[in-house]
Amino acid sequence: MSAMSSAETNKTGEDRNPRRRRKRWLDFWIYLWRVQSRFCPRWYAQLWARAIGLLTFIVCRRYRRNVWRSYRIVAGPELPWWKLCLRTWRAFDNLCRGQCDFFLYAFGGGRDPAAVLGSVKGVQHLEPALAANKGLLLITAHVGAWELGAVLMRPYLPPDREIVVVYYKDVVASYESARSEARGLGGIKQVSVGSSMFAALPVLRALRQGSIAAVQGDRDYTGSSLEVPFFGRPALFSSGPVRLATAADVPIFPVFVLRGADGKYHAEVRPQLDLVRLPDREAETQENVRRWTAVLEEVIRRYPDQWYCFSPVWDFSGDR
Repeated sequence: MSAMSSAETNKTGEDRNPRRRRKRWLDFWIYLWRVQSRFCPRWYAQLWARAIGLLTFIVCRRYRRNVWRSYRIVAGPELPWWKLCLRTWRAFDNLCRGQCDFFLYAFGGGRDPAAVLGSVKGVQHLEPALAANKGLLLITAHVGAWELGAVLMRPYLPPDREIVVVYYKDVVASYESARSEARGLGGIKQVSVGSSMFAALPVLRALRQGSIAAVQGDRDYTGSSLEVPFFGRPALFSSGPVRLATAADVPIFPVFVLRGADGKYHAEVRPQLDLVRLPDREAETQENVRRWTAVLEEVIRRYPDQWYCFSPVWDFSGDR
């Protein structure tokens, strides 16, 4: 046992490492969600999800602080502190409720995802690309119920088209295992990306073969971030999605799945991003990322408590 491991364990063998305690806490809740997805009604599972959201809001100080600071930038100084606190709590609440529904409906158990789907708008924007038998890239963010999106949108996409979800492996192994299993049950192919420069090659190949790829566009997992204005401040966003669409020569469409006041989810397919072509590749990429973030900013203004910015896009090191 290493010195670090020894320091994290007391004489009785009790684990004092906060990361391990957090992992065990998450392992327990993931197990509970998987059980509920098979045996419990939705209303009961949602009660547990809301309890998890409240406890996470109370316990996870760093995440709460990141969301608070980010929401302050979005809302501006005029929003009272107590409303900002309520909005921050709702972010944790909405996240856990959305993740709960993902496991409930992705694992099946006789549940029809259409029961929680309120509306689907903008699918017609995809028709020209689908008719041309071209690949296309769907870009989203950690907004609303992004994991549930593939489950809810699958009936609106051609059954013969391969759907590829591009993702970064979660540090909690139990969650990653459950998420991968749920996607597999839906017939969704998965491609994990990391810091390697070759990580995107399978996605590029799939797009050129006519597949539909879904990718996150707000967090940078590959070290390819660029600085663009976001809510009036410089922010770092991943350039990977727009670079991928440009390299594969495929259209890119923003897609969001958002919880409405009726408790159901409303899918929105936005018009194709008008990507520019410039002699300067870096300037081209930065402008295209800015066009994507402009769409994201508009959605966050409409649903401010459904943006899960636990990892902030702004640099808060100089803030008090």
